[in-house]
Amino acid sequence: MATARKSKKDLAGRKSTTAQTNLSTLRRIFISHSMRDEEFARQLDATLLSNGAQTFLAERDIQVGDSIPERIYGNIEIATGLVYIISSHSIQSRWVQEELSIAKMREKQSLGFRIFPVLIDDAELPLSVLHLKYADFRAWRVSQSYRQACLELLEAMNIVPRSVSRADLQWYATNAEILRDIDRTISDAAGQLDGALDASQGATPDQHVHYCPTKYVFEEGPGIVTTLETLTGMINKSIKSDRLQALRDKSQEALSSCETITSYPGGRRRGYEDYDLVDQLLWHLKETRNMLRELRMELEITLLSTVPVNFMLDVRPN
Repeated sequence: MATARKSKKDLAGRKSTTAQTNLSTLRRIFISHSMRDEEFARQLDATLLSNGAQTFLAERDIQVGDSIPERIYGNIEIATGLVYIISSHSIQSRWVQEELSIAKMREKQSLGFRIFPVLIDDAELPLSVLHLKYADFRAWRVSQSYRQACLELLEAMNIVPRSVSRADLQWYATNAEILRDIDRTISDAAGQLDGALDASQGATPDQHVHYCPTKYVFEEGPGIVTTLETLTGMINKSIKSDRLQALRDKSQEALSSCETITSYPGGRRRGYEDYDLVDQLLWHLKETRNMLRELRMELEITLLSTVPVNFMLDVRPN
């Protein structure tokens, strides 16, 4: 009997340190605000998203036909915190006051749930949050003031601010379309390998089961070697970005794994008896895909957000 695919257990333990870091700082934040303060709410939402938090914003997350009270109550229930945007509009809003009341009950019931008051104009602080220190966003339209207030808020949430370099952003803006194709190709190859390896488990030599997990990847697919070479070549060594260079190194590791298989006696078609070798390639492809996907998601959010550029970019010289 062929050896079981025990390396799959190892695969589960090989999570990237980046992913682990993000999970450790993950926050679910409900943003409570008056619809008349939507501009600020959307800007703050983009900032929180780009720094790794999950957010609930009513105008985006409540769909046509949804029960508004159910969506609000349900999302406060699963949130780890509520940002209470205080303004002359919100203190008059019945919905905002209802959300705050629910949050205060949640705060009493759940250890760790917190309310973060955010003051955006000269409104008088409600008595219900007078005992809490607020984040001062009254000059939020001034980039430096917004940045400073955001840093204080992120610190209170135990979120380490992410710094997006100009090199990262410019590189992504130039290559966004081809990176989507690369992501798709690597994901497709990893999926094919995963499925083929699972299908080949339990086979014995006398059964003559000719599963070749690498056949599609190297002979029938869109060309994983060419794809990895393209990704590696796109990240020039002159780019002074640690994150891009880390992605380049990971892509090169996947490429080396491909070369190990193709130079192995017997050629590109590796069968079930070579599951360790093939599973190593699978792991490298998944790591490359995950690193690329995380970088793409973060930079996409930054590009699409309405956050002032000076806040989102690390303005150190390239």
